[in-house]
Amino acid sequence: MALNVFDSVLLSFVYALITWVCFYSIKKLHWLLKIVPIIFLTSVIGHSPSFGARIMIISFLIMVARELYIKNNCYFLYEIFSNATDFLKNKKNKRKEEENFNSERKSNNENIKEELSQAKERLKKVREEADHQKANHQKAASKPPRERLNIFSEPLTHAELKKAYRLASLKCHPDHVEHLSETLKETANEEFKKLNEAYNKLKKVAQ
Repeated sequence: MALNVFDSVLLSFVYALITWVCFYSIKKLHWLLKIVPIIFLTSVIGHSPSFGARIMIISFLIMVARELYIKNNCYFLYEIFSNATDFLKNKKNKRKEEENFNSERKSNNENIKEELSQAKERLKKVREEADHQKANHQKAASKPPRERLNIFSEPLTHAELKKAYRLASLKCHPDHVEHLSETLKETANEEFKKLNEAYNKLKKVAQ
């Protein structure tokens, strides 16, 4: 059946619309599969027995093209929405990571401050103990000979002096401190030296 001018123009528009739908909207199909519906629909429209049947087919094709276009655009909008959602989610996760990092850094700073405070306290105790030991050492070094040997009897005899010396030397004699640490041995040797000095001084006045 021959087509008039109106039919030709309408069919040309429909062919163009179908071509656009197949090649643009349905992007994932192979190009051979895109050509098949064009050939089939062209054949159906061209051999339709009446103008009314062609109009119905054309209307149906326009409706299908419109639905495909809408779905394609909806998919595009879905991609936009999905990307926006991912962006907001990543931003939220990044903010949470920053908050966790700041919290962890704050906790670490507090731990460092606590450790520094404890270190200062330990250092203070060490200094106090060192000062105390120094004072005791100075006090011990300045002891009078009688006080160092713990002998106060009058008159002082040589027998009492030797007895007091033996008792005092038991605590600091080198033979009795071999099992101690080097620091304690040095202290004991220093005390033994002071003990000998006190003994020699008292020996001069003993009877």
